[in-house]
Amino acid sequence: MFPQTSSPSKAYPWRLILFPGIILLIIWIVYNIPNLEQGDPSRADFLYTFVTPQREEQTDYDVTAYRLFYRFQFDDIRNPTLRASVAIDFLSRVPGLKRVVLDFNSSLKVDSVGGDAYRFRLKDRKLFLDLRKRLDEKETGSVVVYIRGWPKRYHPWIVGMGYEVVMPAPDFHEVPWVYTLNPPYGAQTWFPCKDDPRDKADSVIVTAVVPDTLQVVSNGVLVEMKSLPPRRLRYTWKTTYPIATYLIALNVGQFRTYTFSYSDSLIHDLPIQFYVFPEDTPYVEDIRKQIFRMMHFFNRYLIPYPFAREKYAMIRYNSSGGMENQTITGIRLFRPHRERLYAHELAHQWTGNLVTNASFHESYLNEGLATYLTALYWRHQYGDSAFAAYLNRLRASAHGKLFVQNTVIPDSVYFMNAVYYKGALLFHAIHQVIGEERFAAFLRRLLQELAFDAVSTRQLQSLLSRLYPYDWEAFFQQWVYSPGLPANDFSASQ
Repeated sequence: MFPQTSSPSKAYPWRLILFPGIILLIIWIVYNIPNLEQGDPSRADFLYTFVTPQREEQTDYDVTAYRLFYRFQFDDIRNPTLRASVAIDFLSRVPGLKRVVLDFNSSLKVDSVGGDAYRFRLKDRKLFLDLRKRLDEKETGSVVVYIRGWPKRYHPWIVGMGYEVVMPAPDFHEVPWVYTLNPPYGAQTWFPCKDDPRDKADSVIVTAVVPDTLQVVSNGVLVEMKSLPPRRLRYTWKTTYPIATYLIALNVGQFRTYTFSYSDSLIHDLPIQFYVFPEDTPYVEDIRKQIFRMMHFFNRYLIPYPFAREKYAMIRYNSSGGMENQTITGIRLFRPHRERLYAHELAHQWTGNLVTNASFHESYLNEGLATYLTALYWRHQYGDSAFAAYLNRLRASAHGKLFVQNTVIPDSVYFMNAVYYKGALLFHAIHQVIGEERFAAFLRRLLQELAFDAVSTRQLQSLLSRLYPYDWEAFFQQWVYSPGLPANDFSASQ
């Protein structure tokens, strides 16, 4: 019971501010208390606060390939373990390269190194590998890191490598379930890498050995599934398209697999795959129809699906709504009413995967555009009124700067009101400035010029300036670096 008073207190307005502030402070402390063990990641539940910036010498080489080999043990299903080797091929960009520095903010233990590396040192969440000989500029090398243990979570909902024990119908027996969700810097919690979205590996091979009751699913295509004693299976997946580290995926579990073939006038026999649970079966056909409609729209509005030699798949995982891992989107819920989410994640295969944000300071470049492409799909599918309603919902919640200052905290990198909602409205404003036909042509030009590369705000602005006269400097200054929505509706070209 809250007592009444005969007259308002002069201090009452201060209580309206003070009490919610105290509640928010308590929530923040509870949420972050595991990471208040300063300087001791081994005692923290989450590792995101211990990420360290890229070192300048990490630009001395380019990664050309990752080859990941994992052996999972689930004998104690509540306490899984793994042993892994991570081979990294690279190209020296400087004369006399004598060591390779990798990002490795992880609880996994390094047993040894091999290949061209003969010695290692861990410091400040980096793995320093000394090379057997100096490499000349443009000379190639390869290192191998052997690791073991089990990785701690990167963040409460962006897990890095997540693990659950599930009891699927109809048998309801306990089954291991491994999944990954990496951005911005969760990949380095489960394998040493150069965790920079600008440095895309030309290819990735993911091999995993698991009990023969489980499946392994990763990026690209399945190139081998081999039985091993005693009652184990070795899966090998390979992608030959350039890929950023945060888009590399590894899933282990018991799934029902559904495979369809998509064709239109632009692409032929693209495998569309769903890896889902038994309770998802009644929704497979409805969601297949949705994905086919989306693929048809994006293939024409943008350019043909950029990973047509491999697949497009969706797989169940247990984290945030969806994650656009290249060719293998993770989804929390497999239901037709999540159509907008599925459109958003499919759009990412173009904006985010084919063309990737150069840094997580500018995550709006893929999240904002994927959100706006979802709105355009919604217009195509449900009409102008649905499109207008969608944009109005975005405007009602959009605020904040698009440029993210602190990329260590995933909640800042993926702040919905700014990165997604305001980011989408930025692309809508560009659409208004240059017009309907020019906007689609501009997106195609962007995807073609920067295919399998990275994009920055400056590059986006430069391309617009080359193609369409306008005060783009003032436009991006207002949209990206100011907290509110610009007063100018940008509805007319200059």
